[in-house]
Amino acid sequence: MEVLRLYGPDLKFAKVAQHGLVSGATLPSGKKIPPKTSLGEWYIFGDSAVRVPEKNPFAKS
Repeated sequence: MEVLRLYGPDLKFAKVAQHGLVSGATLPSGKKIPPKTSLGEWYIFGDSAVRVPEKNPFAKS
């Protein structure tokens, strides 16, 4: 999983947007979150934006 740490005004946003989908969003600081791709979508977890894969990479086939 890829992680983008958030700082400054984005931390306040993260506090109210927990588990929110933010793919393609522009944060309060002006930082742009990458759009959804085949690698997954971006969500807010704690003080970070995290790319979550569409398919669980740990699931047994």
